[in-house]
Amino acid sequence: QDISVEAFEIADKVMNYASIVLDCELNANLVFTLADHLNFAIKRHEQGVNLKLPIVTDIEQLFEQEIDVGRYALTLIQDRLQISLPKVEAAYIALNIINSEFNNMRKDGDINDKIIQDITVLIERNFNIKIDIESFSYSRFVSHMYYLLKREKKNHRIKSDNKRLYQSLVDTYPKTYQCLLQIKNYFNTACDWNLADEECLYLMLHINRLYAREDCYQ
Repeated sequence: QDISVEAFEIADKVMNYASIVLDCELNANLVFTLADHLNFAIKRHEQGVNLKLPIVTDIEQLFEQEIDVGRYALTLIQDRLQISLPKVEAAYIALNIINSEFNNMRKDGDINDKIIQDITVLIERNFNIKIDIESFSYSRFVSHMYYLLKREKKNHRIKSDNKRLYQSLVDTYPKTYQCLLQIKNYFNTACDWNLADEECLYLMLHINRLYAREDCYQ
């Protein structure tokens, strides 16, 4: 009852656009969660409350299509309501889309879950740690892994100009790189996939986060 009709109508258009851009089935509840989010985003803006999202750069790099959907939503709001929301809201909207995709992917998930579990064990053995599967870092890692698996199955590769950064990580974190090589070998043997350098770069970043977090204990 508290959500405006305009928010529902915009959410419906955004959901339809997302299903076309992402070419996937989205959770039917998305229209409600998205309308709720848009309603509160507009109220926050009217009250002069601006939120920060520390992982906005990660979202922009890893989920380009979902960010595109978020920007589309901001354009709709501007055109329909003459309200200019801050750019960070595109990332928050993208997170709603990501969660909707993620929930559906989990339903497919026995094979994916086994792959992620196997790789988690590989990381634990390499660093002699126990990963806290309730931690935010692990949640981000799992979410990244689901999208990596989705991209590989569709033969869709990340494109970036980060090859120098990847080589820098290889040189700076040799132990992480050795762990990465084992993961690459796992994918090659179990799935017949050869991970591209861009995928390896993001995997190394996530592995480092898991290893460095205080909630991973030896």
